[in-house]
Amino acid sequence: MIIHTATSLRANHRRVQVRIKSAASVLNAMKHGAALHLTFTKYGPRWSLSTGHQITDDVAKLITTSSSVVDCGGSLFNGLPGQVWRWWSEAVS
Repeated sequence: MIIHTATSLRANHRRVQVRIKSAASVLNAMKHGAALHLTFTKYGPRWSLSTGHQITDDVAKLITTSSSVVDCGGSLFNGLPGQVWRWWSEAVS
């Protein structure tokens, strides 16, 4: 069993908050017309907005699971995620 210290909990909280803030700014850019692009490189997946901003893989995973973002298709092989993601609509609760 792992017992977390106050310092480790603070660090985890900071990392989560940075990801959430990053995801919110990407969603805002997408809401205003930017598209999220996925490119596969020899070093792994590379995500970027059509505005030129690079997005980390963990933030992109948060974005692509949002119900307000839709995959526009265009994957090279079956079973892979699409290479272009766009804002669709506000999430309905």
